[in-house]
Amino acid sequence: MNNSLETVYVLGAGFTRGLTAYRRKADSKYVSPLDDDFLKRALEFEQSVSTTANGHSRTRKSRGGWLERFADALKIICEGDEEAERGVGRLEERLKSRVAKFDFLAAVSPKDAQKRKSNAKYLKSAAELIALLLTQVRCQNRKLLEDYVALIFEKDVSGNFKNRVITFNYDDVLENAALSQKLISKIDLHSLSGKPTPSSEAFGTNSDPVILNLHGSIKWRTSPDGFEALLGFRPSSEFQSVEVWQRDSTALSTWPSNELPVIIPPMPNKPIYNNGFLKYLWQIAFNNLISAEELVVIGYSFPSQDDQARQLFLNLSSKKARLKQVVLVDTNPEILKRVKELLNMPRVEFRYYASLESFYAARANNH
Repeated sequence: MNNSLETVYVLGAGFTRGLTAYRRKADSKYVSPLDDDFLKRALEFEQSVSTTANGHSRTRKSRGGWLERFADALKIICEGDEEAERGVGRLEERLKSRVAKFDFLAAVSPKDAQKRKSNAKYLKSAAELIALLLTQVRCQNRKLLEDYVALIFEKDVSGNFKNRVITFNYDDVLENAALSQKLISKIDLHSLSGKPTPSSEAFGTNSDPVILNLHGSIKWRTSPDGFEALLGFRPSSEFQSVEVWQRDSTALSTWPSNELPVIIPPMPNKPIYNNGFLKYLWQIAFNNLISAEELVVIGYSFPSQDDQARQLFLNLSSKKARLKQVVLVDTNPEILKRVKELLNMPRVEFRYYASLESFYAARANNH
């Protein structure tokens, strides 16, 4: 555990959304964080890559079959829901509702449940859909991203990172920018290799990664069976030893059909406590929070349905946390009240900024 950290940055979807833009142009790539319009954008993306400029269907198969996989996943997610088929509604709410409904049917009416795709199959499709579209996320404010990378990955006179990042996002926008600027190296992130490694050992050579992807990453991969085990659909004996590895390239054409992304889709109960890989990440995250003098929360709303994430912060007040200041960067000022109630730390100073730009300007002036 770190004895002292200057700042822990907690990143939610609002961070990626603030750095990216969604442009519906025939000559530009589609970009989309995982937000309220994700289903709509997924449908538009499929249409844009499935048709020619004059509106005709493309007959040529995609390289590696990624488009066919994307279309199949989207069909499974939207199947039987007219609103979802029109891109209406939040993906997160749809996934949680569907998982809970299937669990109910499996318990009280097994025959009806057998007529539907299992939750394991459904969530595999959700993970593929999310990951495949998030590979298209592109930063549209390069200068602001570079500013944040320099701010977050600042080092002390001994060459050690002053700060850490806890992210609930699946995308690799921040990671790629930091790597390209050579402010971090792969070993600063984790020790995942390009070959299968038992999940309980995956981070063995790096006890202090600078970025913690608590819900997984589009770069992390496992087998279809490993994905089921990770989400708790297989015996507990398989849960601990899921093999995971990393793909440095997330190019759609290089995505093998026998791999699934190691991301934990929105679901009623995220399986983070028993698997060695996930448990390790969350343990480090909690220790980092205890060690930090400052907490900067960007674009994360502490949703009530994500109880496991909230527990990270609820338990800080019962520990000897060093926290002195909490900064919230969010377009919704009401989130500040939620953060204060959640932390329940009266002696901590709270500050609020409505945008990435305003927070960075204030921080730059203080440096």
